[in-house]
Amino acid sequence: MNEAWHSGISLDTIYADGSVLVLCAALLAHLLIPIPRELHPITLWRKFAGLLANKVNQGNDPNYQRFAGSLSWLMLMLPAAALLIAVSNLVWEPLVFQFTLLFFSLGWREQEVFARQSGQALAQEDKASLRMSLSHFLNRDCATLSLLGLGKACVETLTLGHLRNVTGVLFWFAVAGPIGAALFRLCGEVARAWPVHYRQYKTFGQLARTIYALLEWLPSTLFSLLLLLNQQSLSCLSTIVNQAKTWRNKSSGTALASLGNQYQLSLGGPALYQGQKLERAKLGGKIAPSAIHLSQVATKLRNSQYLFIVLLLITLALANGGI
Repeated sequence: MNEAWHSGISLDTIYADGSVLVLCAALLAHLLIPIPRELHPITLWRKFAGLLANKVNQGNDPNYQRFAGSLSWLMLMLPAAALLIAVSNLVWEPLVFQFTLLFFSLGWREQEVFARQSGQALAQEDKASLRMSLSHFLNRDCATLSLLGLGKACVETLTLGHLRNVTGVLFWFAVAGPIGAALFRLCGEVARAWPVHYRQYKTFGQLARTIYALLEWLPSTLFSLLLLLNQQSLSCLSTIVNQAKTWRNKSSGTALASLGNQYQLSLGGPALYQGQKLERAKLGGKIAPSAIHLSQVATKLRNSQYLFIVLLLITLALANGGI
C-alpha cells in the first residue's frame, strides 16, 4: 500500500498542485459567506470604470470616442494585470492568495439570492421589487416593464449571470489560474460599465465589449451544450439552433433558446435602452415566465453548474497527474 502511495498517489497529485483544493474551498466559502453588494471589490471596480469614462468620454467624434475607449480599457486592465502578477510573486501563502482572488471573482451567490428574491416577487406580482432587483443587474430600462416583461427579464438575467459570472470565471480559472479568472471578471464589469447600447458608449465601449465577447464565447458555448443534455432540448434541437442564430451572441442565445424551448417560455423580444427600443429576436415558446418557471430554470442552471464543476475538477486532476 505504501509503495502504491509513493508510486503515483500523493496529496499533491490528488489536489492537482492546489488548484482543486482552491476551487473547492472558494466555491464553498463563496456560497456561504455573504458580502454586501456596495462593499464588494467588483462593485467598486465597476464604479471606478464608470468614473473614468465620465472623465475621458467627451465630444461626439466617433473616432475620438473609440480611441479614448480603447486607451481607457488599457489603462484599467494592464495595471490590474501587472498588480495581480506582482502580488502573486510576493505573497507568503500562494494558495491563500489564489483562494481570495477566486472567491471575489465568483458571482454564484448573487445569482442564487436573485433567483430566490425575484421568484418570491413574481409569485406576489410585486413589480416594484422585481424592478429594483433587476436594476442591479441590467443596463436596460425596467421602469415600464409589464409583469410578462419582468418575468422574461428575470429568466434571461439569471441565465446570463450563470454563464458569465460563474461558468466563465471557473473556466478561466482552469485555463489561466486565479489571475485569469479575476481578469475575466474585471473585463466583464468594464464592459457592463460601458454598455454599447447606450448612446454615449456606442463607440467608446466597443473594444471592451469585443474583448469580453471573445473571452466568454468558449465557456458559454460549453455550458450551453450541457443545457442541451435532456430529452426536451434534444427533441427540438433544430429549433434551438435556428433561434440561437438570430441572437446577437450565439453562445448565450443557445442557452436561452434551450431553456426557453425546454419549458416553452417566451424569451427575448424588444428591449428599451435610454428610452430607445432595441429589436431583439424572440426565443423559446409562448408561455409567460412565472415564479414556478423561474424556480425550474434556477434548478436546471444549478444542476448544470454542478456537472460543469465536476468535469472541471476531473480535467484539473488529469492535467496535473492526479488520476
